[in-house]
Amino acid sequence: MRIVSLVGTSLAGLALLLGTRRSGAQDGARIPELRPFVGLAAPVGGQRHAFHAAPIGGVQLALQRTPHLHVVGTAAWTAGETKYGASNDEVNVYQLDVGVEWNARQRLAEGWWTSPFVGAGAGARRYDYHARELATSTCAEGYGAVGGEYGLERAALHAEARGQVFGFHAPLAGAPSRTRAELTFSLAFVYHMR
Repeated sequence: MRIVSLVGTSLAGLALLLGTRRSGAQDGARIPELRPFVGLAAPVGGQRHAFHAAPIGGVQLALQRTPHLHVVGTAAWTAGETKYGASNDEVNVYQLDVGVEWNARQRLAEGWWTSPFVGAGAGARRYDYHARELATSTCAEGYGAVGGEYGLERAALHAEARGQVFGFHAPLAGAPSRTRAELTFSLAFVYHMR
């Protein structure tokens, strides 16, 4: 329940931040964005031996600080499945992070535009296992992202690939913590709230 409270509080704070935009937003500064997304979370390296690839969904809230810089907050949920052979292999993975994106937005004809970007950030993830014998854990994570947006006026499609590195606490008694990684591929609908 603490992670749900943390996510709610963080999203409320980011919503307040997004709501404080200046009236001069036409110049491209301080424009808030809403980005609901779906995708695939694919464990890599040692994490492949513990988890299957799984669907991921969530929402990003972004604030365009300059025409080429966004501050981004992400809340995500993965309905995963472990390979531990426990009484129940289901796991909910909750992620909450904050980062920045740098883009090279280019105008195209008649209101169309494209925006390739790179990003980085940090946050936390929580593993909530359904099996009683597996211990729930929370760990810090960092990420790097690449992707692009293709849009018309206020709406866009946002494709993103993220590489995430985190300190994974294995849910088995006596198992050591390890640095693990995951790749996430997602597609979002973006609405620019001008």
